[in-house]
Amino acid sequence: MQELQQMIINAETEQGNDNTHTLGAQCVPLASKAAFEQAKQIQKRAQCKAARSHAYQMESDGLAFKYLAMQAQYGDSHEQTVSAKKLWLDARTAIQARYCDDSH
Repeated sequence: MQELQQMIINAETEQGNDNTHTLGAQCVPLASKAAFEQAKQIQKRAQCKAARSHAYQMESDGLAFKYLAMQAQYGDSHEQTVSAKKLWLDARTAIQARYCDDSH
């Protein structure tokens, strides 16, 4: 943004033309709008990430603990362990689909 403003000042100084000033005045709001849109997208991704993390805590973490308990008690191949693992992984998959974005 500062570079753009400096270019405008330099162009005005070199040319002394009112058209340069008008063009510069039009460019600054466009750059500000682009920066604002970028900030909105960053905020949206952060909110999505926080919501996904909360969903994992509420819906998936308990299932993970149950799976780990079954694994410790019965071993990897026991029917209850396999079932608990499937429930946990299915919950994670559902959460990932619900909160899908480009940041993971």
